[in-house]
Amino acid sequence: MRKAVLAWRPQIESGTTPGEALRETPAFPELFANMYNTGEMSGRLDDSLLRLQQYYHEEGSRKLKTFSQWVPKLIYFGIMIMIAYRVVSFYSNYFNNIGNAIGQ
Repeated sequence: MRKAVLAWRPQIESGTTPGEALRETPAFPELFANMYNTGEMSGRLDDSLLRLQQYYHEEGSRKLKTFSQWVPKLIYFGIMIMIAYRVVSFYSNYFNNIGNAIGQ
């Protein structure tokens, strides 16, 4: 992001607004670029940035909550698969040994 912002210098010096330069940069999400540009044009950039901060905070919290709910389930599922494999392997070897003993 730093490289992207530093690359704006010639554009800004030639009269392009930061909002316009931001919209042309793929390093930033489209929602952020559009709201920044709108806030800049309307003179309410502070309000737009506060709304963006709240939005990204809520989105990050939601993703973290989802992640924290799924990780234990995946670990539990992995442990269940390992136990099932061990049980099946044990009985498979056990019955093979019985079959070999009877067949001899």
